Amino acid sequence: MAGQALYQTLHANAIPVELLDTAGGYWVLVLYLDTGEVRISDINSHTTNPIADHPGWIANFYRESDKERADPFPIYESPGLPYAADTEACVRAVSDWLTTYTKD
Repeated sequence: MAGQALYQTLHANAIPVELLDTAGGYWVLVLYLDTGEVRISDINSHTTNPIADHPGWIANFYRESDKERADPFPIYESPGLPYAADTEACVRAVSDWLTTYTKD
């Protein structure tokens, strides 16, 4: 599964994501923060595709006050890279964003 390598790579980079079943087997990776959460999935809102069918990662920050998740802050959206490069770019983008993340 595509999400397994992403999960492992995020953890290897000290980004402690957890698996979250959003509904009916649509698993995403989520990083809980004091003021919201970062959700990472493929562009089809899950992480369970085989690597060969990987459509690209997306990462968004949702403020705790955004209960409907209607106004995300975009962190990463795949530009159509091959799987390994896309995974590396997504992890780098999340890591970089976390270094500038403020709780305000």
